[in-house]
Amino acid sequence: MQLKLKLPLAFALALGLMFLGALFGIFRLNHSLGVYENQVLATVAAHKKVAQIDARFSTAIQEWKNVLLRGKEPKDLDKYWDSHLKEMKAVQDGLAELNKMQLDNSARDTLGKLDRAIPVVGDAYKKAFEEFKAAGFDAAAGDKAARGKDRESGVLMAELKEKLSVAESETSKAATADASNSTLVALTVMVVVVLIGLAGGVWLSRQIVVPLGQAVEL
Repeated sequence: MQLKLKLPLAFALALGLMFLGALFGIFRLNHSLGVYENQVLATVAAHKKVAQIDARFSTAIQEWKNVLLRGKEPKDLDKYWDSHLKEMKAVQDGLAELNKMQLDNSARDTLGKLDRAIPVVGDAYKKAFEEFKAAGFDAAAGDKAARGKDRESGVLMAELKEKLSVAESETSKAATADASNSTLVALTVMVVVVLIGLAGGVWLSRQIVVPLGQAVEL
């Protein structure tokens, strides 16, 4: 092969190898970003959603207490009871949204139990509300009727938050380890490509220099 062809082909080969190495590095980087987005951020979003649901549930309980404390006034009775119903509905809507999110099997099992417990709590509060009115708006009667009805849901809510907190930590560590591994692999490939390029350069120089030396001797 003529020298004027060897040199361009050699440069093209070296650049091609560098390009492939760079593409591989970008691919590994995109993979790490995908892991972070699909696993870490999804778990963080689910954990955040549970915290929001728990806050609405706590507000619903507080509004029930307001019903007991201030329910003798008709306007306050309707105000706080309607607010309680609104918050309980927000809790159920939040659980429905959480069901669509990415969860591990353990968290999803707890979520299933919570899905079944919340409607039971809602019905218990409605029954207690009727007993509260039937007792002449006696706060003690209403409190007794609803006492302990939200305990199981509260425990399940705390359990779900704990599981998602652990999952968030584990997915973050896994994503960090995967990113470090991807960086190491990409750097290794780049070093290998550079070594191959150097070896190719040495080989090409010998292919060029040796014939030129022989020509000079002739």
